[in-house]
Amino acid sequence: MAEVIRADWAEEPSMREACLNILQALTSAEGQLDHYSFNKIQEFAAVDDDKVVARAATYLSNANLQVLRTCLMYEYRGYFFELPKEELQHYVKDEDVVHPESGEPISKAEILVFFAPGPGMQEKAAR
Repeated sequence: MAEVIRADWAEEPSMREACLNILQALTSAEGQLDHYSFNKIQEFAAVDDDKVVARAATYLSNANLQVLRTCLMYEYRGYFFELPKEELQHYVKDEDVVHPESGEPISKAEILVFFAPGPGMQEKAAR
């Protein structure tokens, strides 16, 4: 994976380093978490530029690498839950999103973007 990243970003050192730093942090993390905030991904990237971090996270989520998986979460009673796929479709269409158990609406402000280790990381961990 690192070789692919190096080749893809050979002409953009800041992107290359951000992606490699994120990959390194995820592969070396003991007790890997289920979800990471944007700030945590930025910490892994070791870059202050939000645009570079956003591009790196998007790139690492692409179908070829699948290092990260972008997901939406909501808070309920102090715990965070991933938005179910059915509700994700409503969110994407800018329709009302409802809590899967209570049926109460979830405001857009309560829905947060997180990143999870993608299938590419899970395959790497299984080896």
